[in-house]
Amino acid sequence: MTTPAKGTAIVAVGFDDQTEALLSTAVSLARRFHSELRLVHVVAPHEGLGAFDYTASLYVSPLTATWDDEGAKAEAGEKMQQLLASLPKDIRATGVVLSGPPTPCIAAEAITRRANLIVVACSPDGYSALTQGFSTSIGLMHEAQLPVLTVSKYAVLDFAKPGFRILIADDLQEASHEAARKGYELATRLGNAAKVRHVHVHGILRALISESLTPLQTTGKPTLEDQFDRDYEQRMAKLKSHGDAWRLQAEQSGTKVVYDVRTGNVQAEIAAAAADFEPDLYVFGRHRLLRTRPFLIGRMPFRTMLAEKRAVLLVPPTNELYQRMAFPAN
Repeated sequence: MTTPAKGTAIVAVGFDDQTEALLSTAVSLARRFHSELRLVHVVAPHEGLGAFDYTASLYVSPLTATWDDEGAKAEAGEKMQQLLASLPKDIRATGVVLSGPPTPCIAAEAITRRANLIVVACSPDGYSALTQGFSTSIGLMHEAQLPVLTVSKYAVLDFAKPGFRILIADDLQEASHEAARKGYELATRLGNAAKVRHVHVHGILRALISESLTPLQTTGKPTLEDQFDRDYEQRMAKLKSHGDAWRLQAEQSGTKVVYDVRTGNVQAEIAAAAADFEPDLYVFGRHRLLRTRPFLIGRMPFRTMLAEKRAVLLVPPTNELYQRMAFPAN
């Protein structure tokens, strides 16, 4: 008797040099969590002009609504069937070819299929030009109403790996709360001695003040160092509160959790925290701020995914999820 599928992962297929890595990660995910894969390829307007994917809320040209190429769809359909035939026989998978702007098409398909997450590939070597910063991977990370897992040929994930390592980057804002929850939920469901490093870095200002000022003891008032110590304790307590019940379950199930509060340059301190930990996956909450464009998804996720060529899970805040689905499968 066949076990019912436990959830659905949308796999955004581009038929490019990242496809092998993308499918390898997707198959590992499906096998580990008994989930179904829904392969989606979108034939985009002006596909021959380059990898442009202006997200629906930002840039939509009038040509988008009228352009269609049945020949391109037929060719893509043949490639899709070949991909499906190449998958292992124990993997439940279906595929579809759509036409239109890639980001909204894939995001809509995910909601229609009640998916738990979207898996997409990025091309770290192809982002040297500013105009390529609006690719499908970044568009989905910015727009989708569910978690988006981004991998590349440099960052293929094996979910059966003993001691799978997850680094959760947490700025202690509400947008990171759901990300921490998903990170701990993944670790709990993985089991197999998974490891989590939960990291918070708060600006360089405190470090500069600490180095330049000598605390003056005033009777009845805390010193500057006392204030720093209290601030550290408060941040650590808030860090440990993120993740809800899944954090407790992760620890109780044998997941080794390290809480790490740091002061300094965020990028440098995240890199330092990762240096000896060597995470398989980075988890970030989504912070959609105008000042982050053209990167759209924020400097740290963008840099981690592209400059450092790492696998990244970007999680929308709770109020932006289309539904709070079990993660990464039911």
